Amino acid sequence: MHGRFKCGMASAECGVFNSAIRNPNSAIQTMSYLVLARKYRPKTFDDIVGQEHIVTTLKNAIRSDHIAHAYLFAGPRGVGKTSMARILSKALNCHSGITVSPCNECDICKCISNGSDIDVLEIDGASNRGIDSIRDLRQNVKYAPSRSRFRIYIVDEVHMLTKEAFNALLKTLEEPPSHVKFIFATTDADKLPETVQSRCQRFDFRNVTTADIIKRLVKICKDEGVAVEQSALEAIATYARGGLRDSQSILDQLIAYSTDKITLKDVYTILGTVDEGKILQLVSCLISKDTHTALQIANEALNDGRDIIGLIEQLLWHLRNLLVVHTCGPESTLLSNLPDNALAFYKSTGETLSRFCISPETLLYMMHVLSETKRRAKDDILERILFETAIVRLTTMQDMRPINEVLERLEAVEKKLSQKSEVRSQEPAIGTQDSRLRTQDSDLHPDVTLSEAKGLKEEVKTDSSLADIWRRVIALVQSRKNSTWSFLQHGKLIKLENGEIIIGFSKKIYKEQLEHAEERTLIEQCIEEILGRKIMAKMVILEGIPIQNGECEMRNNEKQKHAEFPNSVEAEPMVKKVLELFGGSVVNVRRQGE
Repeated sequence: MHGRFKCGMASAECGVFNSAIRNPNSAIQTMSYLVLARKYRPKTFDDIVGQEHIVTTLKNAIRSDHIAHAYLFAGPRGVGKTSMARILSKALNCHSGITVSPCNECDICKCISNGSDIDVLEIDGASNRGIDSIRDLRQNVKYAPSRSRFRIYIVDEVHMLTKEAFNALLKTLEEPPSHVKFIFATTDADKLPETVQSRCQRFDFRNVTTADIIKRLVKICKDEGVAVEQSALEAIATYARGGLRDSQSILDQLIAYSTDKITLKDVYTILGTVDEGKILQLVSCLISKDTHTALQIANEALNDGRDIIGLIEQLLWHLRNLLVVHTCGPESTLLSNLPDNALAFYKSTGETLSRFCISPETLLYMMHVLSETKRRAKDDILERILFETAIVRLTTMQDMRPINEVLERLEAVEKKLSQKSEVRSQEPAIGTQDSRLRTQDSDLHPDVTLSEAKGLKEEVKTDSSLADIWRRVIALVQSRKNSTWSFLQHGKLIKLENGEIIIGFSKKIYKEQLEHAEERTLIEQCIEEILGRKIMAKMVILEGIPIQNGECEMRNNEKQKHAEFPNSVEAEPMVKKVLELFGGSVVNVRRQGE
């Protein structure tokens, strides 16, 4: 049995050997091939793309011998954190001395570049996250480096370490031996304890700009002898979303896919994204409310096997760009990295937004709907239905307006109505003296006698200064609290003397609401500010006095309507409940068809 096992192994080895004889270069090519991300990995500070602020700081620190014992490199994936850590390690340990330009020729530089140097240890924080690993590290830091100046620990994804591991590391991190340096790299710095961050010099890496990514991809294609369309490079850089390594991986995949020249169509095929022309057409349909065409475009994309999540992300980016055009203008630097054809579309579409009266609030709502659809589509097998529903919703919605604009319009309408009511209030009341002035003893304020109440009407009509004071009180209360103003505006300043103000109302609900301590205090404070002295406010019910907008006239019309309709609508259970709830009354009744 043992012999058969050995024979089987020999047979397998013979098969590999025979294959190598048929194609003698295949085995060598397979073993020696490096992906573009590794082949073109930065080797010096000058090779780093898009992180000039960090490169400058580290160079100056090396020149002035202000090298910290611990660094924290934080930022998104694929922007050069680990590469920067290796370059800094080479700068500190190169045979030519501590320098900002390591030679990359000595054995130490080559080993550090390959991640195999004995004195520069790269640790995966996700795999070595426990306290035992940190204890081993604490034991080893006391040993001097074997052949270099410094023993350097590069801990990738350091935020994955456990709480106990961080606690065990703190003392060593704060006061390490002089020959030890720590370089931490993480994509989620917020998960690191503040006690760890405070012991490090933190550098925040940025996303690489689209222009810088395209520039690097052009150089790689030139060195590799690869023909590629400029539009394809732009699409790759846009899809990479600031990750240089991601763009290189996509380019690597396209080189393997394309047999001749890499085209924009190849990019869409590999990435599973929708043609940008179709996306722009879909955006135009959303703006122009063309539901039919929008659903057709979506149907074609989904039938071609395009990813719904990717399609929604493309739409979100275009809506974001339109929002920038709408709020900042087409010349904004926020759009500087876009290709010329996209800029031309946004400029023309910006004019369309104005023609269709599409507000920034509408674009924000569209983005909210699509973001919510994306979130739900990840967990729902009916993602196509969710997406099509979102399209219908966006193409049939009304334009959104900011709440402050709506409030301003309402205030303008209220102002006009108030002006009309002031004109009407100056007209003589309709009806006899007895019908104009009646008081209810049960609702009248205890300090106001029946005889005094009968003289209040004439006092209000003749004293113009009271009307002016009341208008100022109403305006000041409105500026302080709208809910109080909504009740107070139905009142009338009846009398002002001896440090007391009497306010009359036509309905009991207004009086009761404003007699609450909080409301009364606010009213008295506003009156005190206007008159310059302390005033006590009293609320009374004076039915029959035209308090607001000719209420007597409206009440007479109401009675006339009720006389025409014996079965009053107020007897209806639903109407009765509403009137009791809001303290209202029916002012107009119409038959169907009137």
